Amino acid sequence: PPPPRFADLHEKERPKLQLAPRTIPVEGGGAEYPQQQRELDMEAKKRELARMQRRENKAKKERANMEKKRAILESAFASDDDDDDDGGGSIGASSSSSDWFEGDAAFDTSDDEGLL
Repeated sequence: PPPPRFADLHEKERPKLQLAPRTIPVEGGGAEYPQQQRELDMEAKKRELARMQRRENKAKKERANMEKKRAILESAFASDDDDDDDGGGSIGASSSSSDWFEGDAAFDTSDDEGLL
């Protein structure tokens, strides 16, 4: 037996739905469909082209931004010795006028070994 709240559903007959008859295409109306479909296809292609152009423009801006950042970093970390007349200028190249390795070391670690 169904629960009391559903008891009325089984006793009463359901009302018949009044559905609208299916529409039948008018003779000659089929010629409009391909034209509409072509127009929709053209619009879809235009939207896709616009989307691709936006993506390309965004990628170009991103590349330009990255190049700008790279140039800023290069200029920030560029050595002052790059402007000298040593002919080098490449990263990692040692110049003869460099102040980094002038003279002898202030201490030699080999003298201190074994004292502990």
